[in-house]
Amino acid sequence: GAAGNINPRGVSAGPEAAIRHAEALHAAVGRALATAAIDPAPVVGFRRSVCQLPTRLPRGEDCGEQLTASLAALRLGGAAVAFLPGEPFVETAMAIRARSPFEWTGVVGFTEETVGYIPTDEAFAEGGYETGFGPWSVLSPGSEPLLREASQSLLEEVWQVRTPAARFAPHVHGPAHRAAPAAAKPLSTGTTAGGGKRDEL
Repeated sequence: GAAGNINPRGVSAGPEAAIRHAEALHAAVGRALATAAIDPAPVVGFRRSVCQLPTRLPRGEDCGEQLTASLAALRLGGAAVAFLPGEPFVETAMAIRARSPFEWTGVVGFTEETVGYIPTDEAFAEGGYETGFGPWSVLSPGSEPLLREASQSLLEEVWQVRTPAARFAPHVHGPAHRAAPAAAKPLSTGTTAGGGKRDEL
């Protein structure tokens, strides 16, 4: 998730705490699957793009260079997942979900390349470890709104996808009765208005 400025309880408490976290997550997934309704032909869409984020020098001044950040959005029926690079803050995820047209939207950080922490402008004003200059934090104020807007735009794009995926074949035991898999649609690469590449499914 977007956990750049939050940690689960006991995050640095050793392997025992990590095991407890994994077991709790496993149990939550099991409960969700037990009541999940399967859509046999969901609408599926994927978009990927890049945006340029400004960086700063140790004293906070703009260094005139930009980092390329890759991001993506995946639609699975009435749900969507936004993929962000680096370590976005929880406020970023909440803002993306609030504007998402989907019934359920998940926001995943640490995808694609790393760009370090992505503090909100409010976090820069407050200070703290995540905003202190270092290899872990080189982005300038104003970067988070750029990334957030780009992510929200991708979600709007996949929301416009209206073609259902191929209907799933019923499960039949035995290799002789398995339906042949549908041919995968290749990714077509287009160019965004900002000159970045965008992949579509």
